[in-house]
Amino acid sequence: DPATKQMVDNTDIFVIPTVNPDGANYTFNDYNFQRKNLVNHCAGVNRDPKNRDRWGVDVNRNYTVGSFFDGYVGGGSNCLGETYSGTGELSESESKNVIALASAHSNIRFAMNVHSYGGYFMWPPGSYKADGRITLPRPSIDEEKVFLDSARRIVGGFASERGTVTWPAQTGPVADVLYSAAGNSADELYYELGIDAWDFEIGNDIWNDATQEWDGVGFQPAWDEAHSEAMEYANGLIELVHVADDAAATQ
Repeated sequence: DPATKQMVDNTDIFVIPTVNPDGANYTFNDYNFQRKNLVNHCAGVNRDPKNRDRWGVDVNRNYTVGSFFDGYVGGGSNCLGETYSGTGELSESESKNVIALASAHSNIRFAMNVHSYGGYFMWPPGSYKADGRITLPRPSIDEEKVFLDSARRIVGGFASERGTVTWPAQTGPVADVLYSAAGNSADELYYELGIDAWDFEIGNDIWNDATQEWDGVGFQPAWDEAHSEAMEYANGLIELVHVADDAAATQ
């Protein structure tokens, strides 16, 4: 396909199929909603096997920028908590792997973290401190324009698949449109390495003609819905590659 050939010839594309392979495999076979890795930092009674579905570190709360350990909201020290941040910043191999890849390739200008669910498209800042809701430094006006202009293209890309809508209220900095996520990867890549980093929360609500309401698709949709989500967000990722190609052409 000539368009695909042009895209891969002009742009270096790095793919991490899954940042958390152990946790992902666990969801297939043991516990459907495992969001964390499988490293057990618990001690004492919390090591009881009855807690095996609650062990692990939320890898996307384990980075160094805007982290729980620096007083930002959205992580935690409870080893059984859903957003447990680990024993310290970058304590986990999974988060170290992401940073190792990005640090080793200075030509990486853009990044996308894809996970579910909710139909959000977001970028830094992704965390704030509770006292006064003080976020990490805001992008400059020029940088914000790049995020917004690119977002319009990327959101348009996945809307082209089946017409799903990512609401304006769900498009913007993570800390503004969703919640504070202390120690997330997008903040790490943006503030430490200068990479324009976004987050997909795939799974836009679907309009139900029968009920005249919007239906949430959930974390574990049926195959037809899951496949449709994969296809629409693949279109968004392809548009991101075009954004990167266009940016390189203007340099």
